[in-house]
Amino acid sequence: RLTQAGRWIVFVCPPYVPYAPGLAAAGLDLRRLLLVESSAGKDTLWTLEQTLRSSRCGAVLAWMPKVDPASLRRLQLACEEGRSS
Repeated sequence: RLTQAGRWIVFVCPPYVPYAPGLAAAGLDLRRLLLVESSAGKDTLWTLEQTLRSSRCGAVLAWMPKVDPASLRRLQLACEEGRSS
């Protein structure tokens, strides 16, 4: 529904490459899917914040080993500001 409405879905640091045929079969518009790789924890948090603040982004899925409570709060506020999921 999000990609059909023209919003982006972003995968940040997934452990495996997402299987495009499966995502397409589930109804995702692959032209609205973005895969982001990041190396360091702070870079990943910055990427997440910027992505969530963007009103063009419908959802962000991130794989991170550890996130402190203060960073989670910043991500929550960025999500609310950008109206992301």
